[in-house]
This record gives sequence, C-alpha cells and structure tokens, in this order.
Amino acid sequence: MNANFTCHRHLLRLADAARWAREQGAKYLMIWEEDTRMLRPLRGLPDVDLATQGNIANTHLGLFTARTAGSPQPGDPRRKRQAERYAARNGYSAGPGSVFKITTFLSALEKSEDSDLEEMYPVQDMCWEDFALSANLSVKRNPEDQQITGLFGDLDAALLPPPGRKPDAALRGKPDESVDVERNLQCLGCLDSCKVRCACGPSWSWSDRFLYLKAQVPQLWNRPWSIWRQSQLLWDRPCEDCHVGFACWDSCRDGCLSLCPAVVHPHKGTTLDCEKEPLPARTVRWDENAELGWQGDGAKMVDLIWSINTM
Repeated sequence: MNANFTCHRHLLRLADAARWAREQGAKYLMIWEEDTRMLRPLRGLPDVDLATQGNIANTHLGLFTARTAGSPQPGDPRRKRQAERYAARNGYSAGPGSVFKITTFLSALEKSEDSDLEEMYPVQDMCWEDFALSANLSVKRNPEDQQITGLFGDLDAALLPPPGRKPDAALRGKPDESVDVERNLQCLGCLDSCKVRCACGPSWSWSDRFLYLKAQVPQLWNRPWSIWRQSQLLWDRPCEDCHVGFACWDSCRDGCLSLCPAVVHPHKGTTLDCEKEPLPARTVRWDENAELGWQGDGAKMVDLIWSINTM
C-alpha cells in the first residue's frame, strides 16, 4: 500500500522477472508472499493465461470500480469496461499463488497502452487480474490454491458449471453435493490433531470443546458459516516447538496433506509450521508402518499407529 507504488511500474518489474525466468526454461510465473505456503506439489493447473485463487472473490475492489465508473473521471471508459468484467467474474481473486503464463503475459504487456496501465489498481495482487482482464487474457480460479480458512471451492466452476449441472451455490449458502466444501476444514482438523499428538500445541480444554460445538450446531441451517467458523477456531489455535520432537510433527503433517490444497494463503501468519528444525537434543524415529486416516461427517482422526524411539 505504498503511495509510490503503481501497477504500471510493478508490471514492468514483473516483465523483467518473467524474461529471466523464461531464459531458465520456465513457462509460468507465480506471485508469492511471506505468509503463503506450498504444502505439496500442484496436481494440475488450469490451461489459461492467469490462474488465480480458487475460493476467493475480492468484492471490495469491485465496489471501488463501480464508484469510479459512475463518475466522469479520467480513465472512465476503462473503468466501466472493468466494472462489467468484474461483475462477470463475481470479484477479483488474483492473490498469492496466482500464476501467469509467461508468453501471453509478455505479449499482452507489449501491446498495452501506458495510459491504461497507469489507471490500474495500485495494489500488487489485484493489479494482476486488472491487467489480465484489460488485455482480454483468459482467467480462471485454481482449486489447488486456497484461502485455507474459507470454504474449499473453485468459484469459476461454481459460476460456470458444465452443461446439465446446476451451479454450485456453496458460497451462497446452499452447497452443491458435488463440491466438497469441507475439505479445507478437514485439512485444518487433521493438522490440529497432529499438533496435539506431537505436543506442538495445547490439548483441547472443556471451554475449547464447547466453543467448537457451538460452531458445529449451526451447520444444520447455515452450513457455510458453520464450516467457516470451525476453520477459524482451528486456525487460531497456537502452534509451537513440538515437545515430542520434529519428526513426529513432520511425519504426522505429511499424512494430512492429501486433504490439503497445494498452495494456501493464511493472511498475516500461519499455524502450518510448528517447528522449523529438529530439536538438537532429541532425535525421534517413526515406525515405517505409521498410518494416518480421516473419516467424514464431523471428521475425526483415525488412531495413528506409531512408535517412537528416542535416542
């Protein structure tokens, strides 16, 4: 939010990075921030010019566009076009983890007018999608990139369902059974169980359990809010050095990753990294037969079969 930041200058710097990356053989360029995590390799990527976060629609920027488009200011024609594109997208979502296809990005930037580039949003991640829509690049949200405290989703798939399928209304209060909106919640629940098992965080007190039950009950009539609230409570639980040792957390966490998005953007911190390195005074070895599982409907951890040998 620096007053000297402009989308135009940012895109020119990004172009320098893209050219360098292309020389190294790269086809894509991903935006990153310090509170973004890649938990596992991407299983896939939409074949588009810009792939953005799967479950986020930044509606406040759309309100800004609509206000600007409604008054006679320099750049209004572009703002009005963007307002229409914003409405079609149901919000912008080019946050951390978004991926540009390098060839089409550089080509579009070369063809863009400086005056248009100067009018784009002066905020780094929103600048990406503002530019992509102005240049008529193809944009799609990527379900592998999630705001992990929100409902799991692919908002573009929800808005543009295949022929014969009803739109997924998960983000509007009526979940489509074909979309597993609880998946981010399952990921966080699994990781939290690892925190408790490996003594990386506090056990659940009676008051903690009551608050969580209070968040679960509204799922009967407001499932999206309930899932969001449960995710928030899990996310807020502390994570620190593991008393049992790093190997316990590392192995237990790895067993959860099939439930998790590849890329997550926690916003202002994370509870995903309980311990960066093994404790120097202790080495923990896990049994090769250790298994980790997850069950649906309230999702409880299956018992972890493990043995620890402390050297």
